[in-house]
Amino acid sequence: MNTAEAASVEPPGVSVALTMRLYRGLRRAIGTNMATIATVIGVAVVWEVAGRVWNFLYLPPLSKVLSAMWGLIADGTVPKEMGASLFALGVGMAISIVLGLGLGTLMGVFPVVRKTLDAYVDAMMSAPTVAFVPLFILLFGLGYPTRIATVVLFAIFPLIINAQAGARAVDQNLTEMGRSFGAGRGQMLRELRLPMAYPHIQAGLRMGVARGVDGMMTGEVLIAATGLGGLLGRFGNAFTMDKLYAVILILLAMVILAERIVIVLGWVFVPFGRHRVVARPGS
Repeated sequence: MNTAEAASVEPPGVSVALTMRLYRGLRRAIGTNMATIATVIGVAVVWEVAGRVWNFLYLPPLSKVLSAMWGLIADGTVPKEMGASLFALGVGMAISIVLGLGLGTLMGVFPVVRKTLDAYVDAMMSAPTVAFVPLFILLFGLGYPTRIATVVLFAIFPLIINAQAGARAVDQNLTEMGRSFGAGRGQMLRELRLPMAYPHIQAGLRMGVARGVDGMMTGEVLIAATGLGGLLGRFGNAFTMDKLYAVILILLAMVILAERIVIVLGWVFVPFGRHRVVARPGS
């Protein structure tokens, strides 16, 4: 064996250490999520047993639902409709995040903006948003603009409220300290307010994504028989319950995955998301 071959051979100790590190990481991940895993397994078992023993018309066994899901994926039905749904959701969430975080931060930093917009934001957060869908149909028609507008309507207000709460949650001691060191308004916002607001922003992103998916489904069910919402309407009207539950499970998985993606993207692309400003006790 020459020198190059000897250098390419990994020492046994390195392989063992890497394997042990991976094993400890996997064990830690399973231990941390053990309650969630146990709950999912328990619900799956109860669902399967209830569907087979009681033979409910509206509750097929989980195995039948999973088989229907695989069939919908294999024949291209779900990928085709999911593409249309994800486009409306992605564009709507991008608009909601930019406008929601921007307006919320302005409302938290500037009292004039907050007093001007606060009543409207509270009213729209509490209003039945479905009632605005017919207005969107009149304004934008039955295509993608209406579905995107519905996503924005559902998702933007949790983002505004949480961003505003985060911008106002700044510690006054740290604010006074920053001013005493001559920090300007922009530097205070960048170095103090936004890092302290990030937990609120993160909560708003999770709520916004969940409501955005709700808006996407509302738009697709009420506006046009397309996307995953169209599949829900089609299978629900035909009482093909296994396929209906399959689409519902896909939607739940999409919500969970979308939340994780938004949080990761926020951590990657938002610099103040990677560090925190914490006031020490007694400071």
